[in-house]
Amino acid sequence: LERPATTDSLTGALNRGHFLERSHQELERSNRYDYPVTLLVFDLDYFKKINDTYGHHGGDEVLNAFAETITAQLRDSDVFGRLGGEEFAALLVQTDLDVGLQIGERLRRTIESMTTIVDNEEVWITVSIGCTTKSAPTQSIEDILKQGDQALYAAKRNGRNRVEHYYSDE
Repeated sequence: LERPATTDSLTGALNRGHFLERSHQELERSNRYDYPVTLLVFDLDYFKKINDTYGHHGGDEVLNAFAETITAQLRDSDVFGRLGGEEFAALLVQTDLDVGLQIGERLRRTIESMTTIVDNEEVWITVSIGCTTKSAPTQSIEDILKQGDQALYAAKRNGRNRVEHYYSDE
């Protein structure tokens, strides 16, 4: 009963609700022990084209391959979940912004070189990644996700298949 309530049925990643809950707990821990956390928000580029070309079963294959690849690259202490559709997020524990950007770039290159076989055809994907870090103890995971989304939209605007980080207006 616990698994269906906490994981995405397609990819096996944490579902949105459980990702938010685990991330909230990790933020509280980072405040208590004063360590950084960095958030990566992933969105598969031109995913609609994959669904249109290969059908939803093809899109499902790509989402599964993506989630498996990212999960294999993250540490057990990191929190990874599917937020919805083709959007995922990873909360990197005890990781500052510079290291988070390096990890994001490594993950982007890994996805770019990954192939998935759908209906006996090789399918390549790319991913846009928004990166941000907790900047104040009072920030909620929802606040940090908003910053990650802003950075993700910058990655999309600036050509896709890239990592961008959040810049505060302050």
